[in-house]
Amino acid sequence: MIETFLSIINNTALLILLVLAYDLLYPRLSRKSTVTRSLLTGFALGLIGMVVMLVPWQFTSGVTFDTRSILLSLSGLFFGPVPTAAAAAMTIVLRIVQGGAGTLTGSLVIIASAGIGLLWRYISLIRRKPSQFLSLYLLGWIVHIVMLLLMFTLPRGLALPLLKQLTLPLLLIYPLGTALLGTLLNKRIEERQFSISLAESRELLQQEISGKEKAEKKFREYVEHSPIGIFVTDDNGDYQDVNKAAEQVSGYSRNELLQMNIRDFSVTADAAAEQQTFQAGIVSGEVSKTLPFRRKDGTTGYWTINAVKLANNRFLGFTNDITSLVEAEQRITAEKERLLVTLRSIGDGVITTDTEGRVQLMNTVAERLTGWSQSEAEGMPLSEVFHIVHEQTGTICENPVEKVLASGTIVELANHTLLISRSGERFVIADSGAPIRNQDPGDRGSRIIGVVLVFRDMTDEYRIQESMQKTVRLDSLGVLAGGIAHDFNNLLSGLFGYIELARDSSRRGEDNTDYLDEILPIFNRAKNLTHQLLTFSKGGNPIREPKELKRLIMDSTSFALSGSNIKAGYQIASDLWPCSIDEQQIGQVIDNIVINGQQAMPSGGQLTVTAENVVVEKHALPLLTAGDYAHIAISDTGIGIPPSILNNIFDPFFTTKQKGNGLGLATCYSIISKHDGTITVDSTPGEGSTFHIYLPRSRQAPDTESTSPGSTHTGTGRILIMDDEKIVREVVGKMLEIMGYAIDEFSDGQEILDVCQELHERLSRGEIADNPYAAAFLDLTIPGGLGGKDIITTLREYCPDIPIFATSGYSEDEVMARPQKYGFTDSIPKAFRSKELGDLLAKHHVGN
Repeated sequence: MIETFLSIINNTALLILLVLAYDLLYPRLSRKSTVTRSLLTGFALGLIGMVVMLVPWQFTSGVTFDTRSILLSLSGLFFGPVPTAAAAAMTIVLRIVQGGAGTLTGSLVIIASAGIGLLWRYISLIRRKPSQFLSLYLLGWIVHIVMLLLMFTLPRGLALPLLKQLTLPLLLIYPLGTALLGTLLNKRIEERQFSISLAESRELLQQEISGKEKAEKKFREYVEHSPIGIFVTDDNGDYQDVNKAAEQVSGYSRNELLQMNIRDFSVTADAAAEQQTFQAGIVSGEVSKTLPFRRKDGTTGYWTINAVKLANNRFLGFTNDITSLVEAEQRITAEKERLLVTLRSIGDGVITTDTEGRVQLMNTVAERLTGWSQSEAEGMPLSEVFHIVHEQTGTICENPVEKVLASGTIVELANHTLLISRSGERFVIADSGAPIRNQDPGDRGSRIIGVVLVFRDMTDEYRIQESMQKTVRLDSLGVLAGGIAHDFNNLLSGLFGYIELARDSSRRGEDNTDYLDEILPIFNRAKNLTHQLLTFSKGGNPIREPKELKRLIMDSTSFALSGSNIKAGYQIASDLWPCSIDEQQIGQVIDNIVINGQQAMPSGGQLTVTAENVVVEKHALPLLTAGDYAHIAISDTGIGIPPSILNNIFDPFFTTKQKGNGLGLATCYSIISKHDGTITVDSTPGEGSTFHIYLPRSRQAPDTESTSPGSTHTGTGRILIMDDEKIVREVVGKMLEIMGYAIDEFSDGQEILDVCQELHERLSRGEIADNPYAAAFLDLTIPGGLGGKDIITTLREYCPDIPIFATSGYSEDEVMARPQKYGFTDSIPKAFRSKELGDLLAKHHVGN
């Protein structure tokens, strides 16, 4: 084993000596062309390989080992494919000539070593990292593990004994030899590359020296005309040469500068520190500084110094006077400091962001309200720091930065915006956002570079305002109560009077029809007043259907003006678009406006009603989206409305009349808003007023099916009635019985479910053939019980085919506006008359 170690070590040492000898000859090869140099390098490496093959360690006859594997793997790594192929070919030829049992194995080792080295070279080029010692050592291990594996190509009986004797010495010495020789080659190659670069530089320098006078003249001309100061110093900082720009920067002449040191311009007190910095630059070979300096006239400026080390311990330096730039930066810094002080001093919260919505700056108030400090919030998305929601719904508000960037203009937050701080504290805020634009004159047009948000804590003001509004509401309730009491007292007087007259007439056996007929208009007025209260109190969601407007406009106007001294004129387009409306509510709006106009003309006058189709452009009218609208204008020639109160006429409870409840125009405004339209007014005192109503066009054709005014519906079958008020059940039941129906009354939804469940089970068992019920009327709300909304889903399972109608005295309920969405067939608001009930049943073919 010791003999094996020594033989392998000797062979490795021989290889290293031969490579060193080759290295001495390499400078001559480097002068050759690339192809010639590659071939000669391969020939030289092949000769080295052949020499080490001639002095191998021999295991048995024809089975020898040497360091050709190290040579060829490193050849592939450092010299490339052409030299490696040439060297491999030469060593393979010699191995074949040597012959013996290991010829094939030896040839395969040559090929494998060369191939692994070339692959390692390819990997190193991809990674762009030079081969280090550990990498070379790993290469040696891989090559010689492959070589050991190739031993199994030897004739049977040779491989195992050979591996037993050779593995340890080979793996201990050959990878180390590969790493050592590779490191040596790596260093020598780097040195040669440096020598080549140096030689090329020297050659260029020699060429420059050969034309020294001309080159120096040109160089001096270039240097002298350079706008940047150029100087040369020794390693102590003494000036050796300067150009004109350096003279201009310093204020000294060339001769004066050549007698000075670069440190003579220092204005700092710590000259030792400057000397240390300069010495560090000498060691590194490069100096780059921005320093203050003192000119010849005593003024102080700033210059940049960039210097590189030349031969003979000299420095070539470049300097430029950047005093104006430094002073500008100082002004900007001071301005920024003043801005920060200002922002931190104002009472509003301020946040600035970039165009991607990341926080850049926050002032003290913003930090307090959001709960985030400037250092924590900087770079974070605004939505994580500035968390705003709608006060009433809790829904997240739109990001104000996105709104500003989308519009490019100043935007304001909607009312009722809550800011939720990091700790969960809530603040009512008023907010606006504006784009930050780049005002650089070099840009064509200003460019948005960020957004600034300014917001104020309005929590205390909001609470004070709420308190004041409550006080105003209480005062307004007094006006409302007095007005309603006045109106209802008048209505009750009429009702009681005519009922008394009808009763007395009946006792005398006289016809009381005329008295009863007088009661119906009073009933309608009471019903309209109730609807005004409901519409105003909780919104009164309209029950909308596509309707023609012309008949409704004319009928409502003529009815409101009946018996008055007002002359009506109509200018209604023949092709007026239909609109999706609640006919009763829109009729109420027209009635209120016409009555308002009538009261403005106590001595008579002209009322003109026009209606036309209009296309509203975007932003043409506040609160309206662009689209098609029917425009109704009602004009009077009355006293007009003073400008001082014009903006208040749609406010709830506002009235200038001694009598009345002040709900008329407020109700009109509420109704039109819930029809997705708007109402406005123009008025000139002494000349009259014009109310403008805009209603969106309906794309659906209006339903023209209706019963004739004098028709009376009749039918057969049983009808379910559910209502918690006994009087309602009795009145509706009597109406239906007169029409021919049988009635089942219930006061709670559970009672209906029990009956219908039993009915459903009997139908399932075949005990009865058909559902006996023709329809059902369900009150939506049953105090303390199940209302129509609560049972409709279950009831539909038991009675899927019968019409089920929703009834309610609260028209604000969503079910009344969209009954089909909730499982009902249709809806009818209380209080309704017999004809309305019959028309509804006829519309849905009940009892036929």
